[in-house]
Amino acid sequence: MTVGQEFRGFEMTVLAKMSLPLGMFYSIMWLLACGAILTASLYHPDDLSLEDYLENKGLFRYEIAITCWFACALVALRQIVILKQLLFSGQRVIWADGKKIYYLNLFSSILVSSVQREEIVAVFAGNREFFDRRGVILSLRDQSEVFISTWVMIDSAEMIAGRIRELLSIPTQWSEMRIQV
Repeated sequence: MTVGQEFRGFEMTVLAKMSLPLGMFYSIMWLLACGAILTASLYHPDDLSLEDYLENKGLFRYEIAITCWFACALVALRQIVILKQLLFSGQRVIWADGKKIYYLNLFSSILVSSVQREEIVAVFAGNREFFDRRGVILSLRDQSEVFISTWVMIDSAEMIAGRIRELLSIPTQWSEMRIQV
């Protein structure tokens, strides 16, 4: 783990890295799915133009096609961000500087998100969200929580939560009290 690495003129602490094989597999599968959807939505017989073909498809034909193209563009952008982190940013997924903790959440945001360090009051590992995935949960001062999925990371959610607690000097018992509530 890289600790205290200089990055863009300030000190950065890498708290978690993404598994290269899992991250590549995840991104490439999503990009292939986008390609298949775009190919299927743009397919039309040789004797018809795309406009004539869509005209014969019925109600909401243009809206569905445009929605598919827009969704594919967002998913492709998301996968490009993930591949950039994998290939050009040392596989880092959670890192911190002097003021914020930055994280790349594979399921709930397209770009990198951040949380002010002083806003975090407790950190623990737990299960969350739709598929009951394991991850790190950051409890914030305003009673909200941030969930960071860890299924493609090299280390376990418990190890990552421990690193964040250590970085922020949060006593372990505060985080354990949150789990019991």
